[in-house]
Amino acid sequence: KPTEAQWTVLSAIALVKDSDQKQIKILSLATGTKCLDGSTRLKSNPGTLLHDCHAEVLARRGFMLWLVEEMLLAKDGLSQYISVVGENKYDLDEGWQIFMVSTHPPCGDATIFVKESEKNDLDTGLDQNEKSVLSEDEPPCKKTKLDLNRTGAKLVSGCDPLSPGVGYHTIGEVRTKPGRGERTLSLSCSDKIIKWNMVGLQGALCSYFLARNLHLYSFLLTGHMFNKSSLKRALFDRAGVDNVNKPILAKVDLDFEFSKSEARPSPCPDSVVWVDVGGGKVEALTEGHKQGWARKKLTNHKSWSMLCQRNIVKMVLEIGGSKFVGSSKTYAELKSKSPNYSSRRDENSILKYWPQKEISEFSLPDL
Repeated sequence: KPTEAQWTVLSAIALVKDSDQKQIKILSLATGTKCLDGSTRLKSNPGTLLHDCHAEVLARRGFMLWLVEEMLLAKDGLSQYISVVGENKYDLDEGWQIFMVSTHPPCGDATIFVKESEKNDLDTGLDQNEKSVLSEDEPPCKKTKLDLNRTGAKLVSGCDPLSPGVGYHTIGEVRTKPGRGERTLSLSCSDKIIKWNMVGLQGALCSYFLARNLHLYSFLLTGHMFNKSSLKRALFDRAGVDNVNKPILAKVDLDFEFSKSEARPSPCPDSVVWVDVGGGKVEALTEGHKQGWARKKLTNHKSWSMLCQRNIVKMVLEIGGSKFVGSSKTYAELKSKSPNYSSRRDENSILKYWPQKEISEFSLPDL
């Protein structure tokens, strides 16, 4: 829980029955605003730390964990949401739609929009008679000043113009996460969500077993920072291709107690994650691992989050078995061979601007 001076973001993913909006199943919920810097990420034991602990990313990883567990249940005919539709193929049952809700716009491009102007006209609120009696010696009406809501997310290529007013940022570009200190390798949440809208929420590993990609039906935002045009641009309009999912964008008139404000100027460094697996599992995280573990003890598997790469791929291997693994000896080989992973970089797609990062390299037989 954030202290009195700290703020955080909360995101969740849920299933909603399209024929009856009252049937809602929360799958994952998370808070978080932090990610690992580049050197910490590269020095860590591969596949053990969560590189990105922003709420939206944690909620999506929680969704992937839920999806893997439901496919395992479906093998025995025990899932209420996932069905077997072929040999080692699964699908989300008809009628369920995937919703995502967040208390803050995704960092990066979605947070760049023209602020509502603060009108400073002397005439504001005066009727015609009142205006007519104003002295000619009164100062002229001040012009409305426009400005951009700014982001700390940094351009992957080049630099923002940083010009005063609406020229401060370049819009529609790929960015890394905001943050002070050493630069992170993690892309902004706006960029990650547009990728999910292009290739699906399920990730490369689950794509081996799903009959189709799973997409968001709706993205809901609470609070006062809802700007539909910036969300449309950031989450799908800048994709560069026609084959992109366009979730319904909607504002929810609810306030989150721990949102950023003058009273809460500092981001909370910790995260909380809840996932609807095994009756519901919760974790408190810091610096990409479970709270309470010293850095020198992070080789202990008990310090690893249920959402880390090693734990998720271990469950995925239970679905497909040795036949699924084939000749793949490492996590990197298995992920790179996924049909979902190899089809991402269309010539006109924004995904071609994604920086190439090395996939975590660890042995599958040793899991």
